[in-house]
Amino acid sequence: RRLSAIEDDATRLASDRLADVIREAEEDMREKLEAYRAKLEAQKQAKIDEARRRADKESQENIVRAREALREECAKRVRDVQAETEEMLRRVREERAAKTKARMQRRNEKREARRLRREAAGK
Repeated sequence: RRLSAIEDDATRLASDRLADVIREAEEDMREKLEAYRAKLEAQKQAKIDEARRRADKESQENIVRAREALREECAKRVRDVQAETEEMLRRVREERAAKTKARMQRRNEKREARRLRREAAGK
């Protein structure tokens, strides 16, 4: 009977110890799973952050390219308008010069005609 009690105690102690070991193993496994889950979440967040940074960088590069293209387009328009203006001014100067030349030519012709009339009248 005493042996039976000792065996029962030994069985109970072994059973308690086994339950403790199982509980510790489960707790350890839970902690490891939680750590692994946290690690995966951190990796996922790092990938998301990197993708976001890359997208922001590309967006900024696109903005810079668009600004540069707009700057170039504006500069081209300015050059075109300046060229048109210079061409108009050149034409205006040519027309003025032609009118002035024609006026001077008519004046000289009238002067020459008066001189010829005076000579004819004087002879």
